[in-house]
Amino acid sequence: MIIVVLGPDGVGKTTIATEFAQSYGYTYIYGGSRNPATFLLKYRQKKSQKKSQKSQTSFTQQRVKKSFKSQVMRYLSLFLLLYDGWIKLKKLKKSHQNSIIDRSVIDIFVQNDEMWNLPKRDFIVKFFQGYFHTIVLLVASPQEIYKRKAELSIEEIQKQLERYKYIVTLLDGKIIHNDNKNRTIEVIRNG
Repeated sequence: MIIVVLGPDGVGKTTIATEFAQSYGYTYIYGGSRNPATFLLKYRQKKSQKKSQKSQTSFTQQRVKKSFKSQVMRYLSLFLLLYDGWIKLKKLKKSHQNSIIDRSVIDIFVQNDEMWNLPKRDFIVKFFQGYFHTIVLLVASPQEIYKRKAELSIEEIQKQLERYKYIVTLLDGKIIHNDNKNRTIEVIRNG
């Protein structure tokens, strides 16, 4: 059985997933560290930090070239991310190992505006549904999440919560208000 735990940063995914894994003998997998798009993101940041060389092309031509290159990099990073996630999930499913995954490819779609606005987003997200037995979204009020981790504004947290709820509804998952750790773990266990 593969359970994936979703939710904004600070909602308690790691706490719940690790305690669930320890209590019920599941393998805990942190999905956030396997993001191949990170390499491309760092590559793009380094490239933009270098001084740009002056060329003879017009400003409009430079913008078109940059825009096209940016789109290619975005789609390439998305492809690598999805392919990596798919391969790892396929191996995990074949192993028949009980696992709980803290963060997944789905989180990347919700937390990144570029990914969220991709055409065929719902189709891509639904593709991964077959690899998860249970999809759980942990929610709390934006104010509670902000108190735990003030990296995003309350408005950004609210936007992410709405996106997560949309995705979890699309995937027939469960939405659990994480106000009591033991109750949350029990709800996940009972499927």
